[in-house]
Amino acid sequence: VALIAINGSLQAQNQWGAGVMILSWSTVEIFRYMFYSAALVTGDATKKTPFALFWLRYSLFAILYPTGITGELTVFFKAAADANFPGEAYGSGLASLVDFTYATLLPIVYFFGSPFMILNMVGNRKSAFKKRFAKPPQ
Repeated sequence: VALIAINGSLQAQNQWGAGVMILSWSTVEIFRYMFYSAALVTGDATKKTPFALFWLRYSLFAILYPTGITGELTVFFKAAADANFPGEAYGSGLASLVDFTYATLLPIVYFFGSPFMILNMVGNRKSAFKKRFAKPPQ
């Protein structure tokens, strides 16, 4: 959804939030896939992956999710304020619906949905750390 705004609005492209969004989400993915690769190589995603990679996988979200969400929201607001977005491809009625979606509906969804996404990762982190440091069965 944010990529549609970036592709369709120069104002959304040329502001700080677009860069923050792209940097945040790409950094999350880099460490996630490094973790998955290490898990495949070691044969165990919990105890045999290098601790630094394990920690990054389950800790970076605390910084990168809020910054990514903030970047996306700035992209939505800038695109909605851009007179050229969504462009002439849509009729004026559909264009106003797209503007409403980007300026109102998506921010509401993000406001209420983001805590669930972040708290899900908090739960995943607790579970992963508990498994990593669990005593082996006797």
